[in-house]
Amino acid sequence: MLYNYLKIWEQKKVRFFQYFHEFNLNFNRLVYDGPEEKHGEWVRNKVGGVQASFVTVPLVIAFEQAFESVKRCGRIIGVGMPKGNMSIPITRWVTSGIELIGSTLGSRQDLQEALDFAKHHQIKCKVEKRKLKDINQIFDDMSNYKINGRIVIDFSDK
Repeated sequence: MLYNYLKIWEQKKVRFFQYFHEFNLNFNRLVYDGPEEKHGEWVRNKVGGVQASFVTVPLVIAFEQAFESVKRCGRIIGVGMPKGNMSIPITRWVTSGIELIGSTLGSRQDLQEALDFAKHHQIKCKVEKRKLKDINQIFDDMSNYKINGRIVIDFSDK
């Protein structure tokens, strides 16, 4: 399943880097296209690991690969909980000083901070309004990863 997410990422990477180009961030534009259980190893080999990994999908494999991708003294922040148990090597966890941080859900304060951050940095949500008669084209665009942002369907006859 993670492989499918990574395939979607590959097709959306151009739009992703267009967004971040606006903030003058530089990425190496590396895209992983391999088995899901090797993602963490690939990240460590390509960039030496990451300082932090945010896991927002409720998949055990995503949590395990996040653990494999972090550097010494790195952090794994998990939002939401997958079903099942995460398997991590205890010795590596203890000796490398990796922090595991979890949250089942955000608070109202978290939401307000996120909204304040978006306002401060003038982050705009890309929303396109389309008519109900275009529904087949909308689904086709979704299937082909052509939607950039959100689509709002106008149910009015006008």
